[in-house]
Amino acid sequence: MLLKAKASSLTDLPSRVDSRQEHGLYFFTREEAIQTLQFTVEAFWRQFAL
Repeated sequence: MLLKAKASSLTDLPSRVDSRQEHGLYFFTREEAIQTLQFTVEAFWRQFAL
C-alpha cells in the first residue's frame, strides 16, 4: 500500500522526479524518495514494476 506524503502533494515517484527536474535537481537517493514520499520499501520497488 502506498502512503501519501504529508509534506508534499507529490505522492508518486514519477511526479517527484518531474518536480525535482523542474528545480534543476537531477538525482536523489532511494532513502530520500522513500522518506519524502512516505513509501514502504516494497511500495517503492513496485513503482518500477508498472
